[in-house]
Amino acid sequence: MLIIAHRGLKLEQPENTMEAFRAAHAAGFGIELDVRLTADGDLVCIHDLNPVRVAGSCPIMDVHESTVAELQALNVAAVFWQFRPAARIPRFLDVVEQVIAKFEPSKQCAAIHVKAAEQGDVQLGMIAKAFADHNLYDKAIVFDLTLASAAKMRALDPKIKIFISVGEERFGESVYLWGDLAACGDIYDGVWWDEWKTAGAEYTAERSAEIHAAGKLIYAISPELHWEHGHPNASIGYYQQWKMFLNWHIDGVCTAFPMQFRDLENRSAA
Repeated sequence: MLIIAHRGLKLEQPENTMEAFRAAHAAGFGIELDVRLTADGDLVCIHDLNPVRVAGSCPIMDVHESTVAELQALNVAAVFWQFRPAARIPRFLDVVEQVIAKFEPSKQCAAIHVKAAEQGDVQLGMIAKAFADHNLYDKAIVFDLTLASAAKMRALDPKIKIFISVGEERFGESVYLWGDLAACGDIYDGVWWDEWKTAGAEYTAERSAEIHAAGKLIYAISPELHWEHGHPNASIGYYQQWKMFLNWHIDGVCTAFPMQFRDLENRSAA
């Protein structure tokens, strides 16, 4: 099973940084990352539109209104790593060239999170160009696109693997119910499988079998990543959920604890 480290190996390095991505790659994991467009027309890797959560008090309030140089002047290790070297917001293309391009094809995967606010023609075109220029087709996917954006991406480059977010409710414009996708199977390759609040509402053996029967890959979000949404398995129950994922033979999992997941997978296979 593909193991994808959420925002890099963020328990050892600040999230969405080159250091976290390199650490995940060196440990044999894939990475999940977020992309946003800057004022000077580049893509950088940062989850929030406002960088204050990772950089602390700073003059920048909106990535879209800031240049790469302004963003890279911030220390995004300041909040979490007071006594360690500074870390910077990386350019997406630098991550592609220095980390993703070095992945072992089909064994490590970059899951590129394209949020609704970043699904303009400019962003989609830049991502498609990165896939073509660096031959990322067996090393990366894009996920969380709306169906309209997925159709655009498919038209730009049909070789890019597109994953649609599926949850127990329509929590946002890019999160769908499984039943919503019945008539649009030609524009996506897999399901970014999500369960936000209610244990067993979406993650079931039956749903897993339905998705696979439709010929789609399944990459699941581990429950600890939804602790702030109140998922009951976020603190300790994720371990039991991992066992279910393994029993259901899903194709990948995105987790904050990739090393522990790998240990469980190895023990299960022994």
